[in-house]
Amino acid sequence: VQGSTVYRGTKAAYLINSTLWHVFSNSVASNVWVDFIARPSLRTMTGNPEVSNTTAAAFYINSAGYVVVRTNAGWRTFATYTVPTNVWTRFTMHLDYAASNWSLYAVDTRSNTLATPVVTNFPFQDSATNCLISRFRIKGSGLGTPGYIDDISVADEAASGIPLDIDDDGDDLADGWETNYLGGTAISDGSADTDGD
Repeated sequence: VQGSTVYRGTKAAYLINSTLWHVFSNSVASNVWVDFIARPSLRTMTGNPEVSNTTAAAFYINSAGYVVVRTNAGWRTFATYTVPTNVWTRFTMHLDYAASNWSLYAVDTRSNTLATPVVTNFPFQDSATNCLISRFRIKGSGLGTPGYIDDISVADEAASGIPLDIDDDGDDLADGWETNYLGGTAISDGSADTDGD
């Protein structure tokens, strides 16, 4: 933990050749949102990182700034979103243990910016062993520039709802707002002006 590079507050984790992790005991949540702000370092090592066979979901940022995710079919690169390393980026993971899949969203930290879906409804690496969240781990590679992480939260959707910056249906309206005020995401369109004002 250090205090010279922070997103909010006075401290943020500094990750280089280190691991930040937390174990959850007595977890009963099956629909979990993991949210954190990071200034990630790019993975410059060759090959993909080793992950435990009981890991539900994993991702890293490759040397080109692209997100590489782990699924039950191995590692897959997504060039649809480039992650900058010199600014803070918000990452949000949705872990749906009932459906054995996960989604990843990314957004810069400007106010009122909606998160971009990077991957949606990807199968867990091993759904047989992943019934509930048991731990959360972030690892710094040890090569190149350090990564920083701040504002980590893990929440049960039933208790906390959908994070307000998620726009899974791509209509320019936050899904949580649509659910709260319109009863769902099926009928809304952020570019429509149905009442002519």
